[in-house]
Amino acid sequence: MRVGLVSDVPPGTGHPVGEAVGRLAATLRRQGLAVELLVPQRRTHWPRRDGRWRGLAGVNTHTGGRWGSWGARWARRFGLPHVHTHHLFRDPALLWLPPELRPSLPLAEQRSLGLATQAQAVTVDSLLAWRELRRLGLRTPIHLTPLFHSLADLARPPRHSLRGELALPPRAQVVLGWGWRTVHQGRFALYTFLEVARRQPGVALVLPGGGETAEELEAEAARLGLKGRVLLPGEPPPAWALDWLREADVVALFYPRPQEVLLALAGRAPVVTLPNPSGFLVPGENCLLAAEDELSFSHAILEVLGDRGLAERLALGAWETALRFSAESSARKLVELLGGGNARTS
Repeated sequence: MRVGLVSDVPPGTGHPVGEAVGRLAATLRRQGLAVELLVPQRRTHWPRRDGRWRGLAGVNTHTGGRWGSWGARWARRFGLPHVHTHHLFRDPALLWLPPELRPSLPLAEQRSLGLATQAQAVTVDSLLAWRELRRLGLRTPIHLTPLFHSLADLARPPRHSLRGELALPPRAQVVLGWGWRTVHQGRFALYTFLEVARRQPGVALVLPGGGETAEELEAEAARLGLKGRVLLPGEPPPAWALDWLREADVVALFYPRPQEVLLALAGRAPVVTLPNPSGFLVPGENCLLAAEDELSFSHAILEVLGDRGLAERLALGAWETALRFSAESSARKLVELLGGGNARTS
């Protein structure tokens, strides 16, 4: 079976869509399939002149632009199965707003939605995207198939040490804050940690990311008496992220994107989170749910730090979720939708 993956963005550019397509292509090849990456070539601008489009068993489009439209047209012309992957280009936090308060759809999403109506099936990377497409009236079958991590990533031994990189004592307990981006969200994390720091003197809070807001939060941490207990190391390189998550005693999710949720679960660490509609979190099974106030979140973190059995149970649930939503599982589902298995719709 030879599958065509259609994207306007080639892998290796750092663009989220390009990286997702590259990860999917590598996974399909490991599963024994032939894959044709169909991205615009410098000298080949029209698919009808490009021999790579011939002899395909199915087409999976990842763009609503001209190249994606060509893929859908090619599939219709030759009667090929066509699955469209819809990528959200907005901050998922905007989708938590009531529909009447949301900004209009970006042009890229409008085009992608139009292409989704022509496909036999649509795949999305989160329940958030699934609900949004249903709200917009899409009647095409939609399937949840994230492409954020592969089992090959999880199988490799750790290469980077959270405690080593940040010069923390080897036995120090670490709460890793994940998914925050604004000063407001960073302050919520600091005030959450106040009660934890008061009751557990040996615990440190690490808040990766933040950019220019990190300096402001460092000053706020010093004012709260948390200097030396709160570390803001900046954005870690992507290769470090999974290793840092693996080493944390607790991962605290503050307003995360779907890919950050699933990566945290892949780290096999106990997760404490605010309500999140990504579709990957099940309170009591792979995470502990806290209300959106600092004291409730603090108590949830303390509960995990003080109960080893609970921490191990949540870590096991996180691992099982990561396996269920791995790139390998998503690739198998795509092959099934393209007719390479017992095809079905939902």
